[in-house]
Amino acid sequence: MGLLIGIIFSVMSLAAGAAGGMKGAAGIEAMFGAGAVIALPLFYGVMGYIGGILLAVMYNIVAGIVGGIEMEFIHPAQDEAL
Repeated sequence: MGLLIGIIFSVMSLAAGAAGGMKGAAGIEAMFGAGAVIALPLFYGVMGYIGGILLAVMYNIVAGIVGGIEMEFIHPAQDEAL
Protein backbone atom coordinates (compact mmCIF):
# COMPACT_ATOMS: atom_id res chain seq x y z
CA MET A 1 0.00 0.00 0.00
CA GLY A 2 2.78 2.40 0.92
CA LEU A 3 4.65 1.58 -2.27
CA LEU A 4 1.56 2.30 -4.37
CA ILE A 5 0.93 5.63 -2.65
CA GLY A 6 4.65 6.45 -2.90
CA ILE A 7 4.55 5.88 -6.66
CA ILE A 8 1.47 8.12 -6.93
CA PHE A 9 3.26 10.84 -4.94
CA SER A 10 6.28 10.44 -7.20
CA VAL A 11 4.28 10.86 -10.38
CA MET A 12 2.34 13.81 -8.95
CA SER A 13 5.47 15.61 -7.83
CA LEU A 14 7.12 15.12 -11.21
CA ALA A 15 3.98 16.36 -12.96
CA ALA A 16 3.85 19.41 -10.69
CA GLY A 17 7.47 20.20 -11.47
CA ALA A 18 6.84 19.91 -15.20
CA ALA A 19 3.66 21.99 -15.02
CA GLY A 20 5.34 24.68 -12.94
CA GLY A 21 7.91 25.30 -15.61
CA MET A 22 10.59 26.33 -13.11
CA LYS A 23 14.06 25.32 -14.16
CA GLY A 24 16.10 23.69 -11.45
CA ALA A 25 13.04 22.95 -9.33
CA ALA A 26 12.40 19.66 -11.16
CA GLY A 27 15.30 18.10 -9.27
CA ILE A 28 13.62 18.87 -5.95
CA GLU A 29 10.36 17.27 -7.08
CA ALA A 30 12.22 14.21 -8.37
CA MET A 31 14.00 13.84 -5.03
CA PHE A 32 10.70 14.21 -3.17
CA GLY A 33 9.07 11.61 -5.41
CA ALA A 34 11.91 9.13 -4.97
CA GLY A 35 11.89 9.81 -1.25
CA ALA A 36 8.16 9.09 -1.13
CA VAL A 37 8.66 5.72 -2.79
CA ILE A 38 11.21 4.83 -0.11
CA ALA A 39 9.75 6.60 2.93
CA LEU A 40 6.04 5.77 2.65
CA PRO A 41 6.40 1.96 2.76
CA LEU A 42 8.68 2.34 5.78
CA PHE A 43 6.20 4.73 7.40
CA TYR A 44 3.31 2.31 6.80
CA GLY A 45 5.35 -0.56 8.23
CA VAL A 46 6.28 1.34 11.39
CA MET A 47 2.74 2.62 11.90
CA GLY A 48 1.33 -0.90 11.38
CA TYR A 49 3.77 -2.27 13.95
CA ILE A 50 2.86 0.41 16.50
CA GLY A 51 -0.85 -0.06 15.77
CA GLY A 52 -0.51 -3.81 16.27
CA ILE A 53 1.18 -3.30 19.62
CA LEU A 54 -1.50 -0.85 20.77
CA LEU A 55 -4.32 -3.16 19.70
CA ALA A 56 -2.68 -6.13 21.44
CA VAL A 57 -2.37 -4.12 24.67
CA MET A 58 -6.00 -2.99 24.42
CA TYR A 59 -7.15 -6.57 23.77
CA ASN A 60 -5.20 -7.88 26.75
CA ILE A 61 -6.73 -5.24 29.01
CA VAL A 62 -10.28 -5.95 27.82
CA ALA A 63 -9.72 -9.73 27.87
CA GLY A 64 -8.53 -9.48 31.47
CA ILE A 65 -11.75 -7.71 32.40
CA VAL A 66 -14.31 -9.78 30.45
CA GLY A 67 -12.51 -13.10 30.28
CA GLY A 68 -11.29 -13.17 26.69
CA ILE A 69 -12.29 -15.51 23.90
CA GLU A 70 -12.37 -19.25 24.41
CA MET A 71 -11.78 -21.42 21.37
CA GLU A 72 -11.86 -25.19 21.06
CA PHE A 73 -10.18 -26.93 18.16
CA ILE A 74 -11.10 -30.48 17.23
CA HIS A 75 -8.90 -32.48 14.91
CA PRO A 76 -10.90 -34.02 11.98
CA ALA A 77 -9.88 -37.53 13.04
CA GLN A 78 -11.21 -36.91 16.54
CA ASP A 79 -14.42 -35.45 15.13
CA GLU A 80 -15.36 -38.82 13.60
CA ALA A 81 -14.99 -40.54 16.97
CA LEU A 82 -17.58 -38.23 18.49
